[in-house]
Amino acid sequence: MAATDEPAARPRGTRRLLGAIARWTLIVHAALLVAQPFIAGTMLDGRSADAQAWHLKIGMVLPTIGFVQIVVTFLAWGLARWPQGAFTGSIAVWVLELAQFFIGYLGMPLAMHIPLGLFVVAAGVGMAYAYGYRAVPRALVPASTLADAHPN
Repeated sequence: MAATDEPAARPRGTRRLLGAIARWTLIVHAALLVAQPFIAGTMLDGRSADAQAWHLKIGMVLPTIGFVQIVVTFLAWGLARWPQGAFTGSIAVWVLELAQFFIGYLGMPLAMHIPLGLFVVAAGVGMAYAYGYRAVPRALVPASTLADAHPN
């Protein structure tokens, strides 16, 4: 009997672990996105000589984390029954991040870099809130739990 219960328990634990990894990836990604404007502000203020280097370093790490987020949300969508929006939204944020990175790296006008940067921050934080911070989406809650919680 234990042999039949054991395989059923493993996928649930795997789904839970994959969901936790996806959530933390979304949250860390959003936190680094939020840090960027603050670092840029200290850079423009001229109070920190290292601010430009930190802004560049984080800006170079963000597309990598964005790509990891795409892979993790794809796995969460396929294996842990996460909503497809987490995956497609991650792709959209990553494409915007790449554009933002190249606009900044090539020294294009701040009139392009700043508005796009604010949009990327809002999109990344929105993704983290929608899929990482909020309660588990309905698609992840077993139907038996929903029926028990809301009897009609």
